[in-house]
Amino acid sequence: MKYLHQLGCAASLLIALILPVSAAANPNESTDEIGIRQIMMSTWDTPQTRLEVGPVVIKDKWAVAGWIQGQRGGRALLTRNVHGQWQVSVCGGDGLKEANTLVMTGMPFDAAQDLAQQVEKAEAAIPAERLALFATFEGMLRMEGMHSHPPQTAPNVHRH
Repeated sequence: MKYLHQLGCAASLLIALILPVSAAANPNESTDEIGIRQIMMSTWDTPQTRLEVGPVVIKDKWAVAGWIQGQRGGRALLTRNVHGQWQVSVCGGDGLKEANTLVMTGMPFDAAQDLAQQVEKAEAAIPAERLALFATFEGMLRMEGMHSHPPQTAPNVHRH
């Protein structure tokens, strides 16, 4: 019985130590940001090529997330579907930080302008080397109906 009590105390102590660390990882991150990171990580992160996601900027039902994987990077435009879940709609590079490009994806001009300004503000704090990697994704790739990128043999396609 004493052993079980000690084991219970040890487990409680471990939980008390671990929970604040995981909660403090980024206390300002919203549930939407967490969901966006999770969908991108579950789709493209691999043990061989880790995916880094951020910054994540959200405006209503749209979001732009920067990403880096290895020596490549880009941005993803995500949309909230009718069920309230985030999905990657477009992958691109620097174009996804421009209001005119966001409008071409179907976003209303005012929302596109707001989102572009928020992306610019969020990326102002990003080191230049990391920001340069966001520009390595050439072109735009519409992702609707796809769960991941097409095979690498397709022309002008980057794999996250």
